[in-house]
Amino acid sequence: MPLWDQVVDIVTRAAQEVPTVPYVGWDVVAGPEKPVIIEGNWTPGLYETRVSATGIRTGSRAKHRPAIEASRR
Repeated sequence: MPLWDQVVDIVTRAAQEVPTVPYVGWDVVAGPEKPVIIEGNWTPGLYETRVSATGIRTGSRAKHRPAIEASRR
């Protein structure tokens, strides 16, 4: 991904803005000069992407459930 180091920096700084939400899926675009955060998702598509791409009806959500539940507290 272009501007990878800058992407890591911007999402690290954004994540520190709300430390009570420990698990976020960031949507980021590499702009012409710098990366831009489009949004942060508190429950990223751990299941949906796999279903869309493969048709498999089980995903990795159960593995990530502890972090998801912690983010709701």
